[in-house]
Parts: sequence; structure tokens; C-alpha cells
Amino acid sequence: DTLTGLGRAFTINLPILALFLGVAFLGLLPAEASRSEARGMGLLGLLLSVHLVGAVINLAAAALVGDSFARNRREGLRLTRAEALAITRPYCAAAFWSPFFVATAVAQTYAPGGGHSGMDIHKGLGNANKLMNRVLDRLGSAVRLVHIDGGGLRNAIPRESVATVVVPKSAVLDIEKSLGAIQRELATEHATTDPNLELICEPIKNASNVVSLKFQESLITALYANPNGIYRMSPDIEGLVQTSNNTARVLLKDGQLTVLCLTRSSVESEKMDLARAIARNFESIGCSVECTGSYPGWTPNPKSAILTTMSGLYRELYKEEPRVNACHAGLECGILGTNYPEMELISFGPNIRGAHSPDEKCQISSVEKSWNFFLATLENIPNVE
Repeated sequence: DTLTGLGRAFTINLPILALFLGVAFLGLLPAEASRSEARGMGLLGLLLSVHLVGAVINLAAAALVGDSFARNRREGLRLTRAEALAITRPYCAAAFWSPFFVATAVAQTYAPGGGHSGMDIHKGLGNANKLMNRVLDRLGSAVRLVHIDGGGLRNAIPRESVATVVVPKSAVLDIEKSLGAIQRELATEHATTDPNLELICEPIKNASNVVSLKFQESLITALYANPNGIYRMSPDIEGLVQTSNNTARVLLKDGQLTVLCLTRSSVESEKMDLARAIARNFESIGCSVECTGSYPGWTPNPKSAILTTMSGLYRELYKEEPRVNACHAGLECGILGTNYPEMELISFGPNIRGAHSPDEKCQISSVEKSWNFFLATLENIPNVE
């Protein structure tokens, strides 16, 4: 009913809120048990402050009140156990009634773009590093490059990129006009995959030294030529990406350039061939290239005994056909298969969306289903000779 739904909406995030708060408070808690405890109106005031203020500004309130209270105590900068409880418990209790806790969740849900660089590589999502490079190429020598900071995790499709450039005053209006045209182009091309894509131009007061025009042009050319997205589809399994590359991180700071790519493939030789192509591309502009963090691919075996067994179990338990597919992602199965080639491998688990991005989420109801399926599998593991 409505009341039950409202109660669930206000309380579902309590465990994760408590976790965030607990981690943030580790630096304020006493190293040893203290006999000095806050008493009387001091403790009551602390409790009410966190409950009321925390209901409005959430996480920041608890940190601000706790830090301020600790700094005003003669005993030092750490909280006693009673003080810590007076901060953490009313903060979490505020989630029962404060509408701001719900508003925070909504704001995070509608964050645009991004995705897993393996599972989502086929979706055609915009790569912020490649799009920023496209913008810089269009602007050409009319701007002089100072700084680039794009992407983050190597296994996530970049959501944002920031570039600092120097523009002659006489060219500002032309640059703004060009950016407007580029923005319209990108919005049209990515209307379906990235409807919230934005190209923002803001003036800054100070800028560091620009890089040489020769290096600027070489870098833009190398990033343009760098492969990104699907490199080859599987010739054996329809719809499966076999090899891909993600231009995950571009950082140009103080004259130093760092570019991180994540190259994936279920065929090891093809992965290394693509990695060599990427290396040669950047070596051509004077960069030194290092290949690290490699993990082996895993070639699916649709005729394995464990797949047959688990498919039958799934039909028996849930009265429906299992969705069996191969995925373009790094799994521990690849490492295990390399060291134990005689072992049959399979991967399964709860439903996850938006892995390795701020939008990552897990379907809670599927966790128990996966666990029960796992237990049933253990009872029916086939003997493979």
C-alpha cells in the first residue's frame, strides 16, 4: 500500500548512510576508551543539532557538528563514545522523516552518461576524452592548450573531460560561436545515448604556460587516431564483442602527459596486437609506453558440462529458460582458466547495472535468487573426466 511504499522509500538507504557516516568518523573517535563523557545539556544539544541540521544537509552536517564539537573540548580533538553515538544515531534517524534524503537519491540517479568499458562498450556511449579531443581539433591553433583532465577509472567509459586553453581576446566571439555549433552537433549525434551531454565554456582568471603548438597538434592527432570502442566482433557468437579499447584517462598537467587505455579481448593474441597498435601510435609522438595490468581472456565453451547442469537446474527451480550469454568483461574465470586449463568455468550472479560508474546499482531481489541457485549448483556439480 501507499504507507508501506513511503516507509520503504525513507528507510531503504539507512544501512548505506550509516556506513558512509561511520567511515567519515573514524578520524574523530578516540584511540582508547575514555572515561570522560559528555553529560547533561551538552550531550542533548549535540543530539538535537545533528538530528535537525542533518535532516537538511545530510552527510556534511554530521561531519561539521562532530568536528566543531571535538575542537571545543579541552580533552583534545577526539570524541568520546557517548558523543560519537549522539552524532551517528540521530543523523541516521533523520532519514525517517527528512525529504532531503530522498532528494539526494534522485539527484544521483539522473547523473548523465558513463558506463562499464566492457559490458557497455557496444552501446555507443560518448567517450568524454574522445569528444573533448574532437572539440580541440575543431578549434585548432586558434586556442593554445594548457591542461587536460579527462576520465578516471580505466574500466569506466569517461563521463567528463576538462581542458584549459588560452584564447586571444580578439578570437573569443569566434570561439564561442564555434563551440555553439559543435555543441549542437554532439547533442544531435548523442541524443539517444547521452541526452544530457553538455559542452560548457567558462572563463578563468589565470592560466599556466601553454604547451608548444607542435606538441598540441601531435597530441590531438594521436588521440584522434587512437582506437576506441569496438575493434572486432566475435565471428563465433552473434552479438558478442570480441576485442575493444577504452580511452579511459587523459591527463596533461605541467607539461606531462598520461594516457590510460583498457584493451579487452577474449582472444589473447588479438588483444596484444591491438595494444601494440596503440603503443606505436603514441610512440610516434615521442611518448614512452608501458603495458601493465594485463589479465587473460576467457573463450566461452557453450558445450561445457557445468553449463548444461546449471541450465537444467535453473529450469527446474524457476520454471523458465535461463538467459545464457557471453559477456565482454574481465572476469576471474580468465585467470583461473589460464592456471587450471582442465577446469570448466562459468560465471553468474545478481543483476548489476552501470558497473564502475556513479550509477552502479544491484537488484536486491536477485541476490537471494543467485545464492539459492549457487547452493543448488554445489549439490549437483557434474563429474568431468
